[in-house]
Amino acid sequence: MIFYFIPAIMLLINGCNQDSSAVTENAPAIIPAPVSMTMLSGNFMFSEKTRIIIPALDSETRLAADFLSQLVKVPTGLTPEVIQGAKPIRGSVFMKLDTAVKNDEGYILTIIPKQITIQAKTAVGFFYAVQTLRQMLPVEVEKQQVVEGLVLSVPACIIKDEPRFV
Repeated sequence: MIFYFIPAIMLLINGCNQDSSAVTENAPAIIPAPVSMTMLSGNFMFSEKTRIIIPALDSETRLAADFLSQLVKVPTGLTPEVIQGAKPIRGSVFMKLDTAVKNDEGYILTIIPKQITIQAKTAVGFFYAVQTLRQMLPVEVEKQQVVEGLVLSVPACIIKDEPRFV
């Protein structure tokens, strides 16, 4: 009888160690882990030319954009302007409404050295994408004062996420 329990216990232990999300090695630690993360080469660096482009100046989307702008501004002194637009600009963060994102809280965050693109179906998806981006920034971004010499840089990657439990 004990011979049946040993394999069952080993399977249970092994099954508990499996991660259900597809996150590659050397990826930034993001909590909760996104559905998928693919690391790319390079980094995006925020600069004095960075703009945050949103599809329409509605109040909910603007909230997520303003939050990101403040997150960058406080520790660096940089002031990313939030503007309305339909196309990305080099060095910008581009928030794009995308009905291909099925979940209202889901998003696709694409970071390449030239720009950051956030695709979401709703403003809630934009907000969650900004929270993920926040976790990828240096910890000094949380300081409530300018940090001399701070360079805000995030690794290039593609992150897809949505709620997994309903």
